[in-house]
Amino acid sequence: MWRVGRSDGSGRASRKLRAKPSSLFDCFNSAPEVIRMGVMLQVRFPLSLRNAEELLFERGYDLGRETVRFWWNRFGPMFAREIRHRPESLQS
Repeated sequence: MWRVGRSDGSGRASRKLRAKPSSLFDCFNSAPEVIRMGVMLQVRFPLSLRNAEELLFERGYDLGRETVRFWWNRFGPMFAREIRHRPESLQS
């Protein structure tokens, strides 16, 4: 989307491209499925970060617990909200 505006006060119009991120996960190197799995381990089950790290390692993902903690802080409330607003038939 192009936006026309005066950026330098000279009266000339300038064009700036505003790129809208296509996904919340675009700025991360890991796949969205891996991020979701790591956070969901924290949301659904009372696991420590070390236990979540070990479970991800058993599934073939070599991540540190600080990575899982960062993802939890960033995406945990959003995923928890999704779980709470899910219909009863899908929660089991």
